[in-house]
Amino acid sequence: MVRNPHYRRNCASTAIGLANGCQYANRSGKLPRRFKRLRLTVLGAGDVGAVSHVEATLGYAISGPFGRAVASDKNHWVRHLPGGLFHNTISHPLYQIGDLLTDEKPEIMARWWNAGHDFPTDLIVHLRGATVTGTLTFSARIAPQRMVRVYG
Repeated sequence: MVRNPHYRRNCASTAIGLANGCQYANRSGKLPRRFKRLRLTVLGAGDVGAVSHVEATLGYAISGPFGRAVASDKNHWVRHLPGGLFHNTISHPLYQIGDLLTDEKPEIMARWWNAGHDFPTDLIVHLRGATVTGTLTFSARIAPQRMVRVYG
């Protein structure tokens, strides 16, 4: 079994893992500074009202150094993770959605596909809780970026 030491043993950072009740945090268990600032200045001040939707996007560069290594080596350790490339990366936007969509078992609809490679490179996940919905987009087709939008 191949494991990334930064994730819990039985929790793939995928929609399946989320549906099975796995909890996610970044490597240090803390939210990034920018997200903390969003929570304090925008959400804390009530500028958007009650949160109704969280949208998180992660653009991933297959042409970057790490992406090229994964794409060029069929035996790369990331390809052996239960969730592949997604397992190694989507915890970052997923924990930001999960911080605001707090239902224990939200409804989850997910779809992934290959974008010109022999492994999954794109994923879209829709999450629906009682009062908050979320959308997670992971794409190797868009420029590298991490973006979170919160709607009230």
